[in-house]
Amino acid sequence: MIRFLFTRHAAVDGLGQRIAGRESGRMLNADGGRQSKRLAESLARRQIDALYSSPQPRAIDTAA
Repeated sequence: MIRFLFTRHAAVDGLGQRIAGRESGRMLNADGGRQSKRLAESLARRQIDALYSSPQPRAIDTAA
């Protein structure tokens, strides 16, 4: 069975106030760092064959 798990990047400054969209240079804030660490911990128990990310630094940091 093939499963897909879609997630967005973790928190950045201004979250809920504006849409980051394609705006470059928006990095994860401290909350985002903690969120991405929790995501990694929860996914560590799964078999993951492939991981894809947008080229935005905040998405790459979340995926890493």
